[in-house]
Amino acid sequence: MALMARYLGGVAGDLGLVLGARGGVFITGGVAQQNPWMLDEAFLAAFNAGGRHSKWRAALPLGLCNDPDFGLMGARNCLFVQHERPLPD
Repeated sequence: MALMARYLGGVAGDLGLVLGARGGVFITGGVAQQNPWMLDEAFLAAFNAGGRHSKWRAALPLGLCNDPDFGLMGARNCLFVQHERPLPD
């Protein structure tokens, strides 16, 4: 689990940097939701390890999304955007 947490931190930091996620990087999914202890200091060290880009990565907001329906909400939003309909409340 510790190895997975480090890899997840590294990949999340890489994607945050590549995609320019100035609004933040949010970790989602059942594994992270059931094991929030994975997001420890080793995870943060891997997330921030970016060589000359480490300062930029360390400045990215990082959060854990605890909503179990997060993926379904994203799919719903995508459907409404593709059909140019307003999102329901």
